[in-house]
Amino acid sequence: MRAYKTAPQLEKDIPYTCKLSWLQLMRPLTWSGTISPILAGSLLAGSENALHYEKTGLLVIAALLIQSGANLFNDYFDFRHGQDNERWHKVQGSSTNRYPCHHQVPAAGAILMAAAVLLGGRLAFLTGWWVAVVGILGILAGISYSAGRRSLASRGLGEWTAGLFLGMVTTLLGYSVQTGTITVEAVLTGIVFALLISSMVLTNNIRDIKKDEGFRRTIAMKLGHRNAIRLLKGLLFSAYLLVIILVTFSFVPVGVLVVLLAFPLAIRIPRSFGAQQEEAQLAMKRAALHHWAFGMLFILGMVIGSPQVLQ
Repeated sequence: MRAYKTAPQLEKDIPYTCKLSWLQLMRPLTWSGTISPILAGSLLAGSENALHYEKTGLLVIAALLIQSGANLFNDYFDFRHGQDNERWHKVQGSSTNRYPCHHQVPAAGAILMAAAVLLGGRLAFLTGWWVAVVGILGILAGISYSAGRRSLASRGLGEWTAGLFLGMVTTLLGYSVQTGTITVEAVLTGIVFALLISSMVLTNNIRDIKKDEGFRRTIAMKLGHRNAIRLLKGLLFSAYLLVIILVTFSFVPVGVLVVLLAFPLAIRIPRSFGAQQEEAQLAMKRAALHHWAFGMLFILGMVIGSPQVLQ
């Protein structure tokens, strides 16, 4: 069995506080992974039926709460297992700190997910019981992503998990809460966003290959640096290619081709892993900004191509 590292300071039960704020721990730069696919799926449904704003709003907020809670748990378990020690420092004496204490993080994550359950209950009342089931599965996946020594991330399933729940499932939920059905165009749109969020996770894992040794066994570590970058390029290229296919077969409006404006940002992501270590540290930020640009342009293209969706 692989030996995992453990943060020695936690064994002594010494209180530690984070150098990041609560908002930073929730990683708002990654929130496009939830917002974009839900809105894309909702607008896709809106081109066929009237857009239900309350359902869309409830879904977006509940999903953001789950994603933010999962991000909190991720930071909690990473530090517990000996990673990201530079983010945390020991509390001096009895002094208070406005930044998160490590032992407070799980409670905060649980509160966010409990709030998501309440909103999900309202959404299930408006839509159907199946929404609650999908939401519970999403919460379990979010916690299992980093919890325990056999977490999903540690077994190289990070990209698959993110692609499924922050790409495919979110898109299909955005579509199906409006229509009660799932169509081919919704599935293909979900694949686009699955490729996109998987590329973001892979970018993070390529950057952290050395840091993850002894803690995780990611796809990037299994493939090696060079092959992982090739996979990253393939994921990014495939997302744009699939958009072109969607437009060609009239699954989405031609205006969605505006996402091609984000392609220069996509090119910069693999190039971040060159000779300069400073560039590699910017890779994740570039991947997140690319996701925001791609997602917002996709949504803009949907609105331009089918302006009646907002009526």
